Amino acid sequence: MNFSERLTALRKQKGLSQEALAEKLGVSRQAVSKWERNEAQPELSKIVALCELFEVDPNELLGFEHHETDANHKTEHNTQRAVFWLVIGCMGFIVTVFCLGWSMAHPVIYNGIKGLHGSLLGNDCMEAFLIGCAAMIVGLLESYFEISGRNSFLAWMKKELHWLANQIFKLDEE
Repeated sequence: MNFSERLTALRKQKGLSQEALAEKLGVSRQAVSKWERNEAQPELSKIVALCELFEVDPNELLGFEHHETDANHKTEHNTQRAVFWLVIGCMGFIVTVFCLGWSMAHPVIYNGIKGLHGSLLGNDCMEAFLIGCAAMIVGLLESYFEISGRNSFLAWMKKELHWLANQIFKLDEE
């Protein structure tokens, strides 16, 4: 719907005649008629007054198409990122549980190391177990940070490690 159609619809919705609208805006009835026939456009101050009168934003009044807002797009993007990281976290959990289960079902003593640690090393599961733990922790934390609307967990961790490194170097300088 273009400006002239939108103006006519809003005027009728408010129950105003062209003359009554013209009076409220301080213009002639002929000016309003020309706007509604798309023969002329109002000046900016009249557009602002029309927006206030009809309680609409300028984009709606001028007939611009409604586009998805940045906030909606960002929310959708955050949801997608949260799901992605949640899947990574769940996959890490599955790998971790599998490695633990395998090592417990097939106990091994590795170079004199007993218990779960030796069994993980003896069954060549230690690397997979550690990677699974890391994926689970990072995935779940990233997902939480995305859902709560905070910055990325990895970005936060980078900032904190940078701060810690600065603290350490300051201590060394003294």
